Amino acid sequence: MNRLRVAIVGFGGLGQACARALHHAPDLELVGVVRRAPHTLPHPFAHVPAAGHLRELARASIAL
Repeated sequence: MNRLRVAIVGFGGLGQACARALHHAPDLELVGVVRRAPHTLPHPFAHVPAAGHLRELARASIAL
């Protein structure tokens, strides 16, 4: 099964809710998060790359 690669723009309340939903979706993969200050993300998303701009997340097919 090919998983759709998704990036999230912003990691406030809505961005974190989207990340949790993506974490449990078998057909979607969270490939990165765009933040103003791209710091390490909290657990359980610490393995997900954080970037300052969407173009830095070349693996993403779509963005939320």
